[in-house]
Amino acid sequence: DPRVIIVSSGGMLVQKLNVNDLQFEKMSPFDGTMAYAQNKRQQIVMTEKYAEATPEIHFSTMHPGWADTPAVRSSMPDFYEKMKDKLRTVGQGADTILWLAIVDRSKLDKS
Repeated sequence: DPRVIIVSSGGMLVQKLNVNDLQFEKMSPFDGTMAYAQNKRQQIVMTEKYAEATPEIHFSTMHPGWADTPAVRSSMPDFYEKMKDKLRTVGQGADTILWLAIVDRSKLDKS
């Protein structure tokens, strides 16, 4: 029962796919946050293509929810300060990944 689980991010919601600058060579000045968002958008689009090309493999994409991680603390300090008491733990962020990995395939939506 082959599966691929892609962990993405809500960060992708701030970017549409820019097929004209996939490597950020034209991004000037370079913006790491926007590059991250673009990479996460690319993950979703590529996963859709993989699923179309290989239907015998189940592909899932998921967002772990806003979890208390070093990346959230350092890249979004204002967000972290406002939301720190409401963020998920790392374990809670992993729960959906684990479920997607072990659940009976009949319970999964189509790739």
